[in-house]
Amino acid sequence: MAQEYPRWFLNPSDLPCQDIVAGYAKPSFHLDSSVNQAVLSGAETYVKYSNSHLTGGEAYWSTEAGVAWMGSEITLQYDSAAVAVTAVTLQPIDTVYSQDLVIVLLSKGHCELDKRSRKRVAIKDLDTPSWINSIPQDGRYLYAMGQAPKYYYEISSWIEAEERTLKSLAKSIGVEVQAMQKVSQAGQEIRHETYSVSLRDVQTVARWWDLNDGVFYVLLRMPKNVK
Repeated sequence: MAQEYPRWFLNPSDLPCQDIVAGYAKPSFHLDSSVNQAVLSGAETYVKYSNSHLTGGEAYWSTEAGVAWMGSEITLQYDSAAVAVTAVTLQPIDTVYSQDLVIVLLSKGHCELDKRSRKRVAIKDLDTPSWINSIPQDGRYLYAMGQAPKYYYEISSWIEAEERTLKSLAKSIGVEVQAMQKVSQAGQEIRHETYSVSLRDVQTVARWWDLNDGVFYVLLRMPKNVK
């Protein structure tokens, strides 16, 4: 697995560019094919982050010993027909090749990267970012963090971390405790949480890979004034 990334991948919110997104693909014998797949992946993410609707629910079992997660059913709705059109309009800004992963930085408009943003840095040489332990808070954005374990294919870890973060963002916007049912006199309860949330103008703030724990992290944000 790769352990070096350009700074734009780890901290995309530092770029002076609007409407940027990263797409992923597994390396193949034909690099052009991998890049095309990464562009489609980025276009799909762009469409999801621009305008999507997430509905679902999760159930928890609460006992004296603690709270156990019982399962979830979550659906993300977005305009899948717009992905192919969006892929044509996005401009490739930079491409990263490694043995395990191809990453393409895409932009909807003009975006120029300086040498510092393109420079690759080794994860082991960097300090753990503060947002891993404390999610940012400010008056402009809602933030959410998600994580995923290290899988055999690195692409699976990054994609799952992003998907979990998107769900976490939706939950932070509004969760309704739909039902509370007492199971026994011992105080055991089943809690069912549901949510139906529109997500718009979501942005990737940062990414991190904890090499010690093998955990991949993603930080997303969404403007609070989105209607």
